[in-house]
Amino acid sequence: MDNNSNTFTILPMGRDVSLKAGEKVTGTITVLNQQDSKDPFTYKVTVAPYGVEGEDYNADLVSTTEQTQLAKWITIENPTGTIAPNESAEINYTINVPEDAPGGGQYAAIIVGSDNASNSSSVVEYVYEMASIVYARVAGETVHDGAITSHTVPAFSTVPKVAITAQLENNGNVHEYANIDLTVTNFFSGEEIVSTEENETRVAEVIMPYTHRQLINNLENLPSLGVVTVKESITYLGETSDIEQHIIICPLWFLLLISCTLISIIAAIVVRIRKSRRKIKS
Repeated sequence: MDNNSNTFTILPMGRDVSLKAGEKVTGTITVLNQQDSKDPFTYKVTVAPYGVEGEDYNADLVSTTEQTQLAKWITIENPTGTIAPNESAEINYTINVPEDAPGGGQYAAIIVGSDNASNSSSVVEYVYEMASIVYARVAGETVHDGAITSHTVPAFSTVPKVAITAQLENNGNVHEYANIDLTVTNFFSGEEIVSTEENETRVAEVIMPYTHRQLINNLENLPSLGVVTVKESITYLGETSDIEQHIIICPLWFLLLISCTLISIIAAIVVRIRKSRRKIKS
């Protein structure tokens, strides 16, 4: 087996850090070779600018802006190495903040991937990468400006899967977090189907500077036929949007059955009326 085909895990997947101009801040990423792997994993660590594209937030690890300078400030202590199966390694890095660092958000991705050079004799090379995102707030002039522009839940669905959507905008120069509380209950029994209260913390979504983000919360494993009550609360930049909606879930086959039944009933009534009129005439 090619050692580059191994999959692995990195922690943390993201880090929020506060920085000041002229200081040095250190950090660590833990890389774990999977327990079911039989081969050592040879890794290589690189740093790239981090941004997002579109409302779906597709990662952009190429474009450079004023807010991706962080990628130039990060140095990796041990950029290459090998990890035995079921073992882990710590990747240490240092953020050297320049004296003239601008205030606001700065973003970079620390990318851990397979080191292709370690196995150049392989006929097929597998490349698998994971990134730990550094969300930095640099002290200085910081602008917090944004809003929840929409928040919707459908009232009807033909499938037991429903999407709750929300649109949020960030017009400031630093990332913000939207905290989401969600509860879904069966309308008739009151049984709780989904609840973020089971988690230690609420779901938090990052909203990058100068972007619009569409948040989609897909509700699955709902009753195939019935009514559920959805309550969702989004808190963002001091604003809270609460929404409560009863959703009727009715599959197409049931609608067709009802339609056919109604048509049959109407047809039977029409036939009876016509027969009654014929008897009266006779």
